[in-house]
Amino acid sequence: MNDFMFVTNSLTGGGAERSMNIIVNELHSRNLKITLVPINSSPRDQVIPECNVVELNREWNGGLLETLKKFMKFHLVVIREKPSVIVLNCDLPEMFGAFLFFGYKKLVVVEHSSFPWKTRMKLGRVVRRALIHKSSLWVCVSDHLKVWPTSNRPNIVIPNPLLSTQENSNRNTSKIISRLVFVGRLSLEKRPDLFLEVCSATKLPGLIIGDGRMRSELENSVLENNLDIEFRGQQLDPWSLFKQGDLVVIPSEYEGDGLVLLEAMARNLSILVSDIPDFRRFDLPKVNYCNSVEDFQNRILTYSSDLQLLKIPEKISEEHLDRRAVVSIGNAWEEFLLQARDN
Repeated sequence: MNDFMFVTNSLTGGGAERSMNIIVNELHSRNLKITLVPINSSPRDQVIPECNVVELNREWNGGLLETLKKFMKFHLVVIREKPSVIVLNCDLPEMFGAFLFFGYKKLVVVEHSSFPWKTRMKLGRVVRRALIHKSSLWVCVSDHLKVWPTSNRPNIVIPNPLLSTQENSNRNTSKIISRLVFVGRLSLEKRPDLFLEVCSATKLPGLIIGDGRMRSELENSVLENNLDIEFRGQQLDPWSLFKQGDLVVIPSEYEGDGLVLLEAMARNLSILVSDIPDFRRFDLPKVNYCNSVEDFQNRILTYSSDLQLLKIPEKISEEHLDRRAVVSIGNAWEEFLLQARDN
């Protein structure tokens, strides 16, 4: 029997997946019995899970029949592993967990986003009602999040960990902005299309690190508008591609935990972010917030020769990064899971 099962979309792909890989490794190192179940096929992550891993290998966008097959496989895995607690991360894992019949004791749902189920609201409400009916416990990765659609507070807030909270680097010492960089999933809420507009408005080259449903659309837009933007797809270590003069642009419409911002902070990189509540909670200097393409453009042009002034002050970075130490996050998860198992 494995006491704790973590279910994710895939082995890699986004902040939720990376965070859960870090967490399961930390819990596994403490001799907790852990199983990780990634539903979709994907490449390996930079953080390789060391616990028991059962891959369902669902094809991305595989359709209803493919999803049903993998749900039945998932149910068989649960029956075989007999987990006391199943931790569900993001929409598809939530749906699989909501319709389980037996084989487990307790469900835990991790709220990673300000707007979960945004593209499938009706289905999301059905799934969330089923999870509430099953007396699920709720974990939010940030204290600004609430449990949708009830607006209830979670049972506990546990931030996502970072691999290192002391990875500050001074390698980017250029004063001149020479390239704009986008890191993240190519999906509507991340607004990579706005990033293209900013590159076009500033006439600066761009680098897009990440993948997603919008990639073909974005690549076509780059060709049609003759933009100097390179696509590097999903990378095990996106930060290794950064060069002197790079500016991180994070134009998200909304965020959950804001891991790209935190990881950029940890590397002492220069940053501009969209002016949204999910980023306002970090209390960055006013200069780092932009609320439109024109605002991004003006800020970039104003600081075109003063890139270093767009770095986050060390005091602010340390305040946020100190909370993300893997050991302290592991302590919180261990205590919470053991209590959920034993109650």
